[in-house]
This record gives sequence, C-alpha cells and structure tokens, in this order.
Amino acid sequence: TDRFEALLISLGDEVLGAETEDAQARHQRYADSIDHLHMIVWDRHDRPATPVSLSPKLTVHPAGRGGRWAFVRDALRIGEEIVRRHPVRVISTQEPFYTAAVGLRLRSLSRGGARLQIQNHSDFLDNSLWIAERPLWNAALNVFGKWAVRRADRLRVVNTTEKQKYLRLGIPADHIDVLPVPVDLAAFERPVDESILASLRARWNIPTDAPVLFWVGRPAPFKDLGTLL
Repeated sequence: TDRFEALLISLGDEVLGAETEDAQARHQRYADSIDHLHMIVWDRHDRPATPVSLSPKLTVHPAGRGGRWAFVRDALRIGEEIVRRHPVRVISTQEPFYTAAVGLRLRSLSRGGARLQIQNHSDFLDNSLWIAERPLWNAALNVFGKWAVRRADRLRVVNTTEKQKYLRLGIPADHIDVLPVPVDLAAFERPVDESILASLRARWNIPTDAPVLFWVGRPAPFKDLGTLL
C-alpha cells in the first residue's frame, strides 16, 4: 500500500479538550500532512472509552481510566488493533518510559514494518534531581529509558542538553532531532486591556513599575527554576 498512516502515543489528552484549540489545530496539521493520524491518549477526564473522530484524518482513542498502568494495558490493546488493521509507517511516543514501552511492542507487531520515534520533552535521563524525587522508581525508569532510546529508529528531544546525553550513550547524531515544542506566539501578541493588568497587579500587590515573569508548572528542583530566573 502507498498509504502513510502514523500512530502517536501520548500521556496528555489535551487534544480532546474544547479549551485547547492550539493542541487540536497542531495535531490536525500533522494529520493533514499524511493519510491518517491515530492517537492513543491517557484519559484523565473519565470520557467514554470509544474512539473520537476529530476529522476524517484524525482519530483519538482515550485509554487508561484506571491510572498509568491501566493506560499501558489499554494502549497495548488498542495499539495492537491499529497496527494490525492499518498501514502504520511511524509510531511516535511522547516519552522514553511508559509510552516507549508500548511503542517498542507495537513496532514488532505492525504489519507495515513501522519505524519507532521516541520523543523526550524534558531533561530526564541521568538527571539526579529527577531521580531523587522517587529514588527507587525513577532510577529504574532511568535504566529503562536509556535502554529504550538505544532501540528507537529515531529520537526527538527539545533541547541540546538531552541530545548530548544521547550522544554519550553512543547514539548516532543523525538519529537525533532537536525540535522544541511549537508555540502559537500570535496568542501572546494580542494586547491585554490595561484595566485587567492593573487589577492583577493590585490583587497580588505588585508595584506598577515591577516587571512580571509568569511561569506555569510544578515548582520542583527538577524544573530548574533558578536558570529561568
């Protein structure tokens, strides 16, 4: 077959949220560039366990309503059906742990000889701060992650720090792509009503001449907020 279909396995289910138009639009652009994009996402909102067709080229499968291990179980079951019924050429996983384990298994089952891309959107491997958050479990994930990325056909990281780690693992440089997560900057270019800004400053007792840095995330040492500041 000349059809080109892809399977994306993700721990985030933002693509199904009405409030995340950017995620939907981004994945729709991916889908429009090929014949079909299948997505398996970890459902954290108790949705019906049925596929959701967001367009003729984009189908999303919620999975894992019982937690992380339920997600792995469901993703394997759903993914096996997809790769056996469809000419999936590429399997892409969001991170080098849970989704990567699923991707490695599905690659071996695909009828079209799918290639596996393992993505990494953070700085996990050999990161002592991350391992210290859950020493036993994260240390085990660290070992598995380094084993998994060596077996991928291609790797995507979002920073050069992680690429250097992969190079030290003996992975060829031409197998690694540094691609930061795309951001719709136009959404931040729209002017905000000055009265809204004044109200926010008043609520948080911020002087009118003080610069403001807005950050959204988990304030753990692993996030390295010192570098941002």
